[in-house]
Amino acid sequence: PTSPYYPTYPSDTLGIYKSILEFPAQCQQVIHDLATTQIPSQCALVQNIVVSGMGGSALGGRIITSLERHILKIPVIVYNIAGRTGKNIETNLLKRIATIPNIIGVKEASGDINQMGDVISTIPKLMVYSGDDSMTLPLMSLGGIGVISVVSNIVPKQVVEMVNHALEGNFEEARRIHFELLPIFKGAFIETNPVPIKAAM
Repeated sequence: PTSPYYPTYPSDTLGIYKSILEFPAQCQQVIHDLATTQIPSQCALVQNIVVSGMGGSALGGRIITSLERHILKIPVIVYNIAGRTGKNIETNLLKRIATIPNIIGVKEASGDINQMGDVISTIPKLMVYSGDDSMTLPLMSLGGIGVISVVSNIVPKQVVEMVNHALEGNFEEARRIHFELLPIFKGAFIETNPVPIKAAM
């Protein structure tokens, strides 16, 4: 593919670079489609998008460059999930990413509570969500604001109650719900997500 910003990659047989170059335009098309489509009343319109974390890789760098050039003008939540991408977004890189105005938060699924604490304490601009249901309460005790959840697909009321109690500082009740849900948290990942949760649904 060709671009005014990036050179041509003749070896891009899988179309990976092409997909990255087309990503901002695809997002803008989705926004346009949503603005011109009647959304059913029972559906909630989510305002943010999630960019799957690419760590410090060249691919991640190209998405960051796209954002820095303001090609993509919508709020973005970064998704840090090394278990799927093979790359952890280190705090120093996330600090750089956070300087981009439309980066508003991070879904933290690094599994490292120390790193999550570093993000909360050193990048106050970002809303920090847990990307792992079982880490929601520990993360919120450090200042995280919630979870982008898997198990809420089957127990939404309990997850919302746990998060609300934590936000209100009622950690005793939040902890009770956490331990009540812990077997579900574990069961949802006995196989690769989303297979177990889809089976449960």
